[in-house]
Amino acid sequence: MIDKKILISILEQHKLNNEQAEELQKVIYGFDDGRLLDLPCKIGDTVYAYCDVFCRPLAYKIEQIYINHGGNPPSKVFCHIIFEANCYDNENDEMLADIEFEPSDIGKTVFLTEEQALKEFEL
Repeated sequence: MIDKKILISILEQHKLNNEQAEELQKVIYGFDDGRLLDLPCKIGDTVYAYCDVFCRPLAYKIEQIYINHGGNPPSKVFCHIIFEANCYDNENDEMLADIEFEPSDIGKTVFLTEEQALKEFEL
């Protein structure tokens, strides 16, 4: 939940015009009523996950985020946020491994820091 007092303070400090303030208000209300998502990472971020081939966690760069949707019957529609990430060899930029994961995987099989991944896999 966004702290509205902090946002009001930002509005006052930066002297936003009416149009800017209205756009910010739309964002605030979008978060409040669940129409906007606060994703745990963005394109270009690095995440860490265990790779069976190399027997250790690797650093993966997030290259794509997409929504996978479907439902059967069609009235039961569901959406999943999917992150696509790749691991590259630093010397020749060759892709070594790739993963797809959902936000719910973070902290379980995918980690935001190398230290978390090493601790989880006891390496």
